[in-house]
Amino acid sequence: MHVDSVRSGRRTITARVLAVAATVLVGIPLAAPIFLAAIFFVRSGGFHLDFLMPGELFVVVLGGGVVLFASSLVSRQRRNLTGWLVLAVGVLFVVSMILAISTGLASGETPAEGWPLAIVLGSYGLYLVAVVALFVEGVGLCRRLFAAAPAFNFPHAGIGGGLAGPKSDRS
Repeated sequence: MHVDSVRSGRRTITARVLAVAATVLVGIPLAAPIFLAAIFFVRSGGFHLDFLMPGELFVVVLGGGVVLFASSLVSRQRRNLTGWLVLAVGVLFVVSMILAISTGLASGETPAEGWPLAIVLGSYGLYLVAVVALFVEGVGLCRRLFAAAPAFNFPHAGIGGGLAGPKSDRS
C-alpha cells in the first residue's frame, strides 16, 4: 500500500470521527429542549418548551462548530460553508446578547414587551436558524464522508478497494 493511500485513509477516518462528534455536539442543544419537554409532558401533562436552551448551551454549539470546521478542513470538503456558518452562529449569538443588554431586557429594567422584545427575539431567532443550518451542514458533511470510498482496504478478503484502486491495477 502506498504512503499516500495510508495518509488518505487516516485523513478520512479522522474527518469522519470529527464530523460525527461535531454533529452530535451541535445537535444536543437543539434536541435537549424537545426531549425534556416530551418528558415533562408525559409526567405532568403540561407543555413547557425551553426555547432559550440552545442559547444557554452556546459553548457546546460553538465547540461543535469548531470541530465541524476542523473536519471540513481535514476532509477538504465544504470548508467555506462550514466556516461561514460557524462565524454566523458566533456573531448572531453575540449580537442577540448585546441587544438584550442594550435594550435593558437582560437586566429586567425594561418590561418584556414591544419593540425591544421583538428585536431581541428576532436576533435570537436568527441565531437558532444558524444553529439549525450548522446542524444540517454537519449531517450533510457526514453523509458525504461516509458515501466516499471505504477508509480501509482489505484486498485479500475482497473488502474495500477504495484506497488502493481497482483490483485490475494491482499485479
